[in-house]
Amino acid sequence: MPLTRAMVAPRHPPISKLNLALLAGGRSTRMGSDKFLLEYPDGTPVYLNRLRMLQEAFPKADRICIVLRDSSRAEHVRIPPEMGVHVLFVAPTVGAAHVAGPAAGLHTLYCFDPASHWLVIPCDYPLLRGEDLTDLYHHYRDPVTCFANSQRSTEPIVAIWSPGALAHLTVTAVENRSGLSNLMLRLGGHTIPPRYDHCLFNTNTREEWDDALLLLKAMQQTSLPNSSQD
Repeated sequence: MPLTRAMVAPRHPPISKLNLALLAGGRSTRMGSDKFLLEYPDGTPVYLNRLRMLQEAFPKADRICIVLRDSSRAEHVRIPPEMGVHVLFVAPTVGAAHVAGPAAGLHTLYCFDPASHWLVIPCDYPLLRGEDLTDLYHHYRDPVTCFANSQRSTEPIVAIWSPGALAHLTVTAVENRSGLSNLMLRLGGHTIPPRYDHCLFNTNTREEWDDALLLLKAMQQTSLPNSSQD
């Protein structure tokens, strides 16, 4: 897997209010079980590992949220109250353009707080590190900034979205990740390469999850950057 370094000169981000969000509202059909409930080798569930990573990377963020598919999923989530995490459920799109998939999660965040920038990550990128996201933050440009891997494939849900960009989800039908990528490009969105392509390793099946854990173990053994908690 190729390793790449971000070469774009950092810019001071024009962000006055930043919220953080973990998108965990997918159906996980190919995985066969909820992705956000999978466990890292130390037994920590994905959702808690990712929320802690976000909070440690951005301790001064205004809010941190997790977006679940519906209230039935909340009974499986155990988040320490001191973390102050808001648990949201995918909002209906009555009176708005039809949005589905990850766009529905973004629409939910916009409904919850339409005046803030949102840094979002999905629950199925288990190797993302806090350093990767602070890079994204320091290279941010309005209206939306996301990673693009070495094949120049954009990652619109590993991104920072402005209120203005999210507002388009109320008038633009977006049904999948490629639709989000197209919207981002139409808005003149900015992309940057990650420091390491493996941080964008996406796990949709049990086999891919096992591969991610093997890669995580290899990175720990060779002291390469990794996403595990201390």
